[in-house]
Amino acid sequence: INQEYNVKMKASTPKLFNFLTLGATASYKAAQGAKQVDPRPLMRVSKFDVGVSALFELGEHNFIGLNYDYYSRREDGNATNTNNSSAPTCWEFVAPGFFRSGVIDYYSSIITTRYYHVYAMGGGLQYGFKNDHWNILLAGNYMQRVEDVTSEYLDNGCGTDLGEIPLKMIGTVKEDVWNGKLVANYTFNNGNMLSLNASYEDKSVDGIEYFQTFDNTYEVQKWIVNAKYTRSNKSKVATDIKLDYLVNDGNVYKWW
Repeated sequence: INQEYNVKMKASTPKLFNFLTLGATASYKAAQGAKQVDPRPLMRVSKFDVGVSALFELGEHNFIGLNYDYYSRREDGNATNTNNSSAPTCWEFVAPGFFRSGVIDYYSSIITTRYYHVYAMGGGLQYGFKNDHWNILLAGNYMQRVEDVTSEYLDNGCGTDLGEIPLKMIGTVKEDVWNGKLVANYTFNNGNMLSLNASYEDKSVDGIEYFQTFDNTYEVQKWIVNAKYTRSNKSKVATDIKLDYLVNDGNVYKWW
């Protein structure tokens, strides 16, 4: 990436009705990168995300939080030659251990432009409790992320009569993530503290493959998806528990 622009903003309201606080955050990122050697790849990246949250104070000791997050990301990349008399060989990554070879010239036999579009949304719920001895936070979140990959194909005579390059679905990655967290701190009268940190995550990633044919009739002239199925799946379940005991020794904390 040679150039990058990143703008962020955060805002929140004062406490409303003596128990409710609202917040919002948003950001936009644009970036571009290129290499000045044939074949010359050019990458363009943009990302927009927004989040909203609400905090409810239920009395003096109890709190409930809600949040919702959404983001979209787009990455476009292509490769060109300035010297069309030369046709360097390139390799397109297909899957782990598999590549598709081709050349980049005026009549390219490899992909000219590839588009990555990512959409993700999710939310969470939090509960907090605090008094003179206890400080507890319990949180749960869910996020779904979908990434579609499409490409412009020039090979196999798939250009349209209007000179346009039809888009072909390369694949989709779908990710679902559930996670939870518990933090509980108990402070004794002498200042010592017992701290419990526990977390759980369940993550599932599906790789979806498409089978397509090109309909070159004048009214259609595009790639038709005949079938799709889940080619691969990766699942992960992780649990972590940590217990600390901190001793208040004047201005120094010691832990075991």
